Amino acid sequence: MTCFESSGSLAKLGYGSEKDSTIVELVHSDEATEVGDGYGQIAISTPDVYAAADSITKSGFEVTRAPGPVPGIGTKVTAVRDPDGFKIVLVDAEDFELEFD
Repeated sequence: MTCFESSGSLAKLGYGSEKDSTIVELVHSDEATEVGDGYGQIAISTPDVYAAADSITKSGFEVTRAPGPVPGIGTKVTAVRDPDGFKIVLVDAEDFELEFD
């Protein structure tokens, strides 16, 4: 993934240009944000969901789904909410790659 644009409050990430592929735009704002109903979650891979959950907890944030395998598929995940209430799921990188086999 490449950061195509970055400023003090904006970062655009993706695998290609906005014209050719989907990008993720991360925006920092000091203004209040409403979650709304147009957003489900974002998933990010991590080498170790257990270590990630431990680090998140030690940093003072709440883990909303304890790390472990998802019933029925076995992929290990953990989940948190950012300060605005948006859900972020951390997925075990190795398990995630196996889903494509």
